[in-house]
Amino acid sequence: MLEVIEAGLLSTLQDRPRDAAKLGVSPGGACDSTALRALERLVDGRGVVEMTLLGATFAVREPCVVGLTGADFGGQIVEEARPVRPGSTALLRRGTTLRFGAAIDGARAYLALAGGIDVPWTFGSRSTCLAGGFGGVEGRRLRPGDIVRAVHPGRLDLAGRWWPGAVSGELPEPDVTPIRVVLGPHVAHVGSRAL
Repeated sequence: MLEVIEAGLLSTLQDRPRDAAKLGVSPGGACDSTALRALERLVDGRGVVEMTLLGATFAVREPCVVGLTGADFGGQIVEEARPVRPGSTALLRRGTTLRFGAAIDGARAYLALAGGIDVPWTFGSRSTCLAGGFGGVEGRRLRPGDIVRAVHPGRLDLAGRWWPGAVSGELPEPDVTPIRVVLGPHVAHVGSRAL
């Protein structure tokens, strides 16, 4: 279990996109679906904290294993001066602090608890929809004092895993959707190379 001490620039709980367009609901979901899927395999669960540009700081309230993918935000277990690198899982001891800084590369880092993050499903996903004010933690960004709990706490056996070495199987290819183009009256101004 983690408690948010500093929330960073924009940290939200995210998941796979919703399939609720027929209800007029935005699909939402994590911005980097590849990092999300890799992390789901590392921690054997769904739901992540998506940190944008500037990472969050968490107090560890119960021993847990976390996984990290996406951009490198210089994650560190402060008391142990031990880095937490993207593509890995790490055991966190009660009373320690997990701190992320500014993005070193990329824009978003993803953090998850082993077994998945425990937040309610809304329209088939745990993702936060900021515009709609639902999903995640009350439909808002994380803030100091928020608690991030595991669906299945105690999965300490998942510590020390690396992507892709410790996780079997390949990531599924994303769906490919063709883009159809309707030529308009200004096509002559664009030129054939642009098509």
